[in-house]
Amino acid sequence: MPRQMRSRKCMASGFTLIELLIAIVLLLVGIVAVARLVPAAIQTNFRNRYDSTALIIAQHQLELLTAQDMMVGDPAVNNHYLFTTSLPDGSPTTYNLGLAPPYFTDTPGAAPPPARTAGAALATGSLAINWSQPLAAVPAGYWNQFSSAEGYTYETRWNVTTFYGNINGFIRPVGKRIIISTRGGPAGTAFLPTTLVALAGWRRD
Repeated sequence: MPRQMRSRKCMASGFTLIELLIAIVLLLVGIVAVARLVPAAIQTNFRNRYDSTALIIAQHQLELLTAQDMMVGDPAVNNHYLFTTSLPDGSPTTYNLGLAPPYFTDTPGAAPPPARTAGAALATGSLAINWSQPLAAVPAGYWNQFSSAEGYTYETRWNVTTFYGNINGFIRPVGKRIIISTRGGPAGTAFLPTTLVALAGWRRD
């Protein structure tokens, strides 16, 4: 057979069966990989949506708490500073904003009591709400629940540490550290909570 004919025959030859099988396997691997990414991306998108909703709820309530008078409610000694308002869904809720000092005094220069913490329990050694604490054990006024338009439930818990000072002989709060945390979404899901921390200082209110 002439060399030119052999060359044309080689150039006209197609894929071998092995090459075709390898190409099919590679194509299947790519399709499976993409197919596995789609549900993961959808799940991540939903998770981000629930996290964003929890963040908005936490921010709204934290702004509400930090905007209050340090002595809101004017409680007696050892009682809670509190006020009542409505959540975005219209449901009423009472907010506790820490403990009043254990005593008052008319003595200028008298030492104020140490800071006092009240509300949902904190995780040991951290500034994060301990979500393993049963809801029944969280003091009233330091948690609430919000129902979104989709019907999902979001729960918020907070903890308030109140710092006291002697202002002209009167023991009163001079600062508060508020830790607020929200989590929620579809029933049966376990999403990580969103936690925010704010410090509020005494002002002439």
